[in-house]
Amino acid sequence: MSAKLTAGDVIQLLGLAPLPGEGGSFRRTRTVPDPDHPHAPLSTSILYLVSPDSWSGLHMLDADELFHLLMGDPCRMVVSSPQGEIDLRCIGPDRRRGCVLQTCVVGGMWQGTKLEVDGDHGFALFGATMMPGFRPDRFTLATDADLLALPESAAIVLRPYLAPAQ
Repeated sequence: MSAKLTAGDVIQLLGLAPLPGEGGSFRRTRTVPDPDHPHAPLSTSILYLVSPDSWSGLHMLDADELFHLLMGDPCRMVVSSPQGEIDLRCIGPDRRRGCVLQTCVVGGMWQGTKLEVDGDHGFALFGATMMPGFRPDRFTLATDADLLALPESAAIVLRPYLAPAQ
């Protein structure tokens, strides 16, 4: 009988690295270039792992991002409009708990993802694809100051999703 994989095992086996700023561990797996715009890829795909200590800190992208759970524990994803309309999602294998295996975050929305507590694995591994592709100049990592522009009820929900201390 083989031992259960740990977050460290998955990080090592897949060659993941810490994602500066946002948190979590990742590796870009595909970039489809746009021949007409060399600095604006048509699409990008990554593997992305969250753990209890390093999660997807609250951020905003300008393009849609599609997440697929590949393995691990359920996660709680928070999605918020710039006006503070909150959508809490469960990404995980248990449909009876209301979880989904994939979800899309529309560009221009705040998003953050944390591992649910008391899981069996201690991590969650996702595939994430953006089309058009990821561009660092179109990524905004939220700060506490960004939450001040939102209704207090939204800020209370979003604050725990701010990026982990680096």
